[in-house]
Amino acid sequence: MNGTRWVGEQVDDVPVGAMATKIRTYPATLRCGDVERLFTQDPSLACIIVRRDDGTPLLLDRVWFLNAMVGPLGYGGPLNHERPVEALVDSDATFIIPAGYPATVAYEALLARPVAHRFGAMVVDYGDGTFGALAAAPLLEQVARMSAAEAMRDPLTGLANRNCLLDSISRKLTTDEDGRPVGLLFIDLDRFKVVNDGLGHGAGDQLLAVVADRIRTSVGRCAAPRGAARSRPVPWYGRGRCR
Repeated sequence: MNGTRWVGEQVDDVPVGAMATKIRTYPATLRCGDVERLFTQDPSLACIIVRRDDGTPLLLDRVWFLNAMVGPLGYGGPLNHERPVEALVDSDATFIIPAGYPATVAYEALLARPVAHRFGAMVVDYGDGTFGALAAAPLLEQVARMSAAEAMRDPLTGLANRNCLLDSISRKLTTDEDGRPVGLLFIDLDRFKVVNDGLGHGAGDQLLAVVADRIRTSVGRCAAPRGAARSRPVPWYGRGRCR
Protein backbone atom coordinates (compact mmCIF):
# COMPACT_ATOMS: atom_id res chain seq x y z
CA MET A 1 0.00 0.00 0.00
CA ASN A 2 0.97 3.66 -0.38
CA GLY A 3 2.98 2.69 -3.43
CA THR A 4 4.88 -0.17 -1.73
CA ARG A 5 4.64 -3.90 -2.32
CA TRP A 6 1.91 -5.46 -0.22
CA VAL A 7 2.78 -8.66 1.57
CA GLY A 8 0.66 -11.01 -0.51
CA GLU A 9 1.76 -9.76 -3.91
CA GLN A 10 2.91 -12.54 -6.18
CA VAL A 11 6.64 -13.05 -6.60
CA ASP A 12 7.45 -14.67 -9.93
CA ASP A 13 9.55 -17.79 -10.25
CA VAL A 14 12.06 -16.06 -12.51
CA PRO A 15 14.58 -18.00 -14.61
CA VAL A 16 18.10 -18.12 -13.23
CA GLY A 17 19.39 -16.50 -16.42
CA ALA A 18 17.69 -13.28 -15.38
CA MET A 19 19.35 -13.40 -11.96
CA ALA A 20 22.88 -14.34 -13.00
CA THR A 21 25.67 -12.00 -14.01
CA LYS A 22 27.33 -12.74 -17.33
CA ILE A 23 31.06 -13.01 -16.95
CA ARG A 24 33.95 -13.40 -19.32
CA THR A 25 35.40 -16.85 -19.95
CA TYR A 26 39.04 -17.79 -20.35
CA PRO A 27 40.77 -20.90 -21.72
CA ALA A 28 41.46 -23.55 -19.08
CA THR A 29 45.07 -23.61 -20.27
CA LEU A 30 45.60 -20.14 -18.81
CA ARG A 31 48.50 -20.12 -16.36
CA CYS A 32 47.69 -19.92 -12.66
CA GLY A 33 49.99 -16.91 -12.40
CA ASP A 34 47.90 -15.05 -14.99
CA VAL A 35 44.68 -15.93 -13.15
CA GLU A 36 46.20 -14.73 -9.90
CA ARG A 37 47.04 -11.45 -11.60
CA LEU A 38 43.42 -11.09 -12.77
CA PHE A 39 42.12 -11.46 -9.23
CA THR A 40 44.69 -9.20 -7.60
CA GLN A 41 44.22 -6.42 -10.16
CA ASP A 42 40.42 -6.42 -9.77
CA PRO A 43 39.33 -6.78 -6.10
CA SER A 44 35.65 -6.82 -7.18
CA LEU A 45 36.13 -9.94 -9.32
CA ALA A 46 34.46 -12.71 -7.30
CA CYS A 47 34.94 -15.51 -9.82
CA ILE A 48 35.81 -16.33 -13.40
CA ILE A 49 34.92 -19.15 -15.75
CA VAL A 50 37.52 -21.13 -17.66
CA ARG A 51 36.64 -23.51 -20.49
CA ARG A 52 38.29 -26.76 -21.31
CA ASP A 53 39.08 -27.77 -24.90
CA ASP A 54 35.77 -29.66 -25.08
CA GLY A 55 33.87 -26.49 -24.08
CA THR A 56 33.11 -27.56 -20.52
CA PRO A 57 33.01 -24.51 -18.22
CA LEU A 58 34.76 -24.57 -14.84
CA LEU A 59 33.97 -22.05 -12.15
CA LEU A 60 36.95 -20.54 -10.39
CA ASP A 61 36.09 -18.86 -7.10
CA ARG A 62 38.36 -16.02 -6.06
CA VAL A 63 38.78 -16.95 -2.39
CA TRP A 64 39.31 -20.64 -3.10
CA PHE A 65 41.84 -19.98 -5.85
CA LEU A 66 43.93 -17.45 -3.92
CA ASN A 67 44.02 -19.80 -0.92
CA ALA A 68 45.07 -22.65 -3.20
CA MET A 69 47.84 -20.49 -4.63
CA VAL A 70 49.17 -19.83 -1.13
CA GLY A 71 48.98 -23.52 -0.21
CA PRO A 72 49.04 -25.06 3.27
CA LEU A 73 52.73 -24.21 3.78
CA GLY A 74 52.82 -20.92 1.91
CA TYR A 75 54.70 -22.22 -1.14
CA GLY A 76 51.74 -22.68 -3.48
CA GLY A 77 52.53 -19.63 -5.59
CA PRO A 78 55.97 -20.71 -6.89
CA LEU A 79 54.79 -24.29 -7.34
CA ASN A 80 51.62 -23.45 -9.26
CA HIS A 81 52.59 -20.25 -11.06
CA GLU A 82 53.30 -21.88 -14.44
CA ARG A 83 50.70 -24.65 -14.20
CA PRO A 84 47.52 -24.45 -16.31
CA VAL A 85 44.61 -23.42 -14.14
CA GLU A 86 42.59 -26.53 -15.05
CA ALA A 87 45.20 -28.58 -13.17
CA LEU A 88 44.38 -26.68 -10.00
CA VAL A 89 40.64 -26.10 -10.24
CA ASP A 90 38.26 -28.43 -8.42
CA SER A 91 35.85 -29.63 -11.12
CA ASP A 92 33.43 -30.99 -8.50
CA ALA A 93 32.83 -27.42 -7.35
CA THR A 94 31.33 -26.46 -10.73
CA PHE A 95 27.57 -26.79 -10.97
CA ILE A 96 26.05 -25.93 -14.37
CA ILE A 97 22.40 -25.07 -14.84
CA PRO A 98 20.58 -23.88 -18.00
CA ALA A 99 19.56 -20.22 -18.00
CA GLY A 100 15.90 -21.07 -18.59
CA TYR A 101 15.50 -23.07 -15.39
CA PRO A 102 13.28 -21.35 -12.80
CA ALA A 103 14.66 -20.33 -9.44
CA THR A 104 12.75 -23.05 -7.57
CA VAL A 105 14.31 -25.80 -9.71
CA ALA A 106 17.78 -24.31 -9.19
CA TYR A 107 17.09 -24.19 -5.45
CA GLU A 108 16.18 -27.88 -5.32
CA ALA A 109 19.32 -28.70 -7.30
CA LEU A 110 21.36 -26.56 -4.92
CA LEU A 111 20.18 -28.57 -1.93
CA ALA A 112 21.11 -31.82 -3.70
CA ARG A 113 24.75 -30.75 -4.14
CA PRO A 114 27.50 -32.18 -1.91
CA VAL A 115 27.72 -30.35 1.40
CA ALA A 116 31.20 -29.01 0.65
CA HIS A 117 29.97 -27.19 -2.46
CA ARG A 118 26.30 -26.70 -1.62
CA PHE A 119 26.33 -22.94 -1.25
CA GLY A 120 28.93 -22.11 -3.85
CA ALA A 121 28.16 -20.09 -6.96
CA MET A 122 26.60 -21.79 -9.97
CA VAL A 123 27.48 -21.55 -13.65
CA VAL A 124 24.50 -20.47 -15.74
CA ASP A 125 24.60 -21.69 -19.33
CA TYR A 126 22.79 -19.37 -21.75
CA GLY A 127 23.06 -21.87 -24.59
CA ASP A 128 24.77 -19.47 -26.98
CA GLY A 129 28.31 -20.01 -25.83
CA THR A 130 28.08 -17.44 -23.04
CA PHE A 131 27.93 -18.13 -19.33
CA GLY A 132 27.04 -16.35 -16.13
CA ALA A 133 27.60 -16.83 -12.44
CA LEU A 134 24.89 -16.92 -9.80
CA ALA A 135 25.74 -16.87 -6.11
CA ALA A 136 23.67 -18.94 -3.73
CA ALA A 137 22.61 -15.96 -1.58
CA PRO A 138 20.37 -14.15 -4.15
CA LEU A 139 18.85 -17.48 -5.17
CA LEU A 140 17.97 -18.30 -1.57
CA GLU A 141 16.56 -14.80 -1.09
CA GLN A 142 14.38 -15.14 -4.20
CA VAL A 143 12.97 -18.49 -3.06
CA ALA A 144 12.38 -17.09 0.44
CA ARG A 145 10.41 -14.17 -1.02
CA MET A 146 8.35 -16.58 -3.10
CA SER A 147 7.62 -18.77 -0.07
CA ALA A 148 6.63 -15.75 2.01
CA ALA A 149 4.31 -14.52 -0.74
CA GLU A 150 2.73 -17.96 -1.19
CA ALA A 151 2.01 -18.10 2.54
CA MET A 152 -0.11 -14.99 2.07
CA ARG A 153 -2.08 -16.24 -0.93
CA ASP A 154 -4.94 -18.65 -1.51
CA PRO A 155 -3.55 -21.56 -3.59
CA LEU A 156 -6.73 -21.96 -5.65
CA THR A 157 -7.49 -18.38 -6.65
CA GLY A 158 -4.12 -16.73 -6.18
CA LEU A 159 -5.77 -13.92 -4.23
CA ALA A 160 -4.58 -12.68 -0.87
CA ASN A 161 -5.70 -14.94 1.98
CA ARG A 162 -6.99 -14.07 5.44
CA ASN A 163 -3.50 -13.63 6.91
CA CYS A 164 -2.58 -11.15 4.19
CA LEU A 165 -5.85 -9.25 4.59
CA LEU A 166 -5.41 -8.85 8.32
CA ASP A 167 -1.78 -7.81 7.88
CA SER A 168 -2.67 -5.26 5.17
CA ILE A 169 -5.48 -3.75 7.24
CA SER A 170 -3.27 -3.57 10.32
CA ARG A 171 -0.47 -1.82 8.43
CA LYS A 172 -2.92 0.54 6.75
CA LEU A 173 -4.51 1.55 10.04
CA THR A 174 -1.21 2.00 11.87
CA THR A 175 0.86 3.72 9.17
CA ASP A 176 -1.65 6.14 7.66
CA GLU A 177 -1.18 9.46 9.42
CA ASP A 178 -3.26 11.61 7.09
CA GLY A 179 -6.56 10.43 8.54
CA ARG A 180 -7.96 9.17 5.26
CA PRO A 181 -10.78 6.61 5.65
CA VAL A 182 -10.16 2.95 4.96
CA GLY A 183 -12.84 1.00 3.11
CA LEU A 184 -13.48 -2.74 3.24
CA LEU A 185 -15.84 -4.35 0.73
CA PHE A 186 -17.16 -7.90 1.09
CA ILE A 187 -18.52 -9.85 -1.88
CA ASP A 188 -20.49 -13.00 -1.15
CA LEU A 189 -21.35 -15.75 -3.66
CA ASP A 190 -24.93 -16.69 -2.94
CA ARG A 191 -26.06 -20.30 -3.41
CA PHE A 192 -22.52 -21.46 -4.04
CA LYS A 193 -23.42 -24.69 -2.24
CA VAL A 194 -25.81 -25.49 -5.07
CA VAL A 195 -22.90 -25.54 -7.51
CA ASN A 196 -20.76 -27.68 -5.24
CA ASP A 197 -23.53 -30.22 -4.53
CA GLY A 198 -24.95 -30.31 -8.02
CA LEU A 199 -21.82 -30.22 -10.20
CA GLY A 200 -19.12 -31.30 -7.77
CA HIS A 201 -16.29 -29.55 -5.99
CA GLY A 202 -14.23 -29.41 -9.18
CA ALA A 203 -16.84 -27.21 -10.80
CA GLY A 204 -17.04 -25.13 -7.63
CA ASP A 205 -13.29 -24.57 -7.74
CA GLN A 206 -13.51 -23.51 -11.38
CA LEU A 207 -16.24 -21.02 -10.51
CA LEU A 208 -14.18 -19.56 -7.69
CA ALA A 209 -11.16 -19.23 -10.00
CA VAL A 210 -13.23 -17.43 -12.66
CA VAL A 211 -14.78 -15.04 -10.10
CA ALA A 212 -11.35 -14.36 -8.58
CA ASP A 213 -9.90 -13.58 -12.01
CA ARG A 214 -12.72 -11.12 -12.73
CA ILE A 215 -12.25 -9.42 -9.37
CA ARG A 216 -8.50 -9.23 -9.93
CA THR A 217 -9.02 -7.70 -13.39
CA SER A 218 -11.54 -5.17 -12.08
CA VAL A 219 -9.33 -4.13 -9.18
CA GLY A 220 -6.41 -3.72 -11.58
CA ARG A 221 -8.42 -1.10 -13.49
CA CYS A 222 -9.07 0.95 -10.34
CA ALA A 223 -7.25 4.24 -10.17
CA ALA A 224 -6.96 6.68 -7.29
CA PRO A 225 -8.69 10.05 -7.85
CA ARG A 226 -6.47 12.94 -8.88
CA GLY A 227 -4.69 14.33 -5.84
CA ALA A 228 -5.50 11.33 -3.66
CA ALA A 229 -2.81 9.40 -1.82
CA ARG A 230 -1.48 6.47 -3.80
CA SER A 231 -2.91 3.18 -2.62
CA ARG A 232 -3.94 -0.11 -4.14
CA PRO A 233 -6.92 -2.33 -3.32
CA VAL A 234 -6.15 -5.78 -1.98
CA PRO A 235 -8.39 -8.41 -3.62
CA TRP A 236 -8.89 -11.06 -0.95
CA TYR A 237 -10.43 -14.50 -0.94
CA GLY A 238 -11.62 -16.40 2.10
CA ARG A 239 -13.69 -19.57 2.36
CA GLY A 240 -16.75 -18.85 4.42
CA ARG A 241 -19.90 -20.85 5.19
CA CYS A 242 -21.73 -21.89 2.02
CA ARG A 243 -25.39 -20.95 1.74
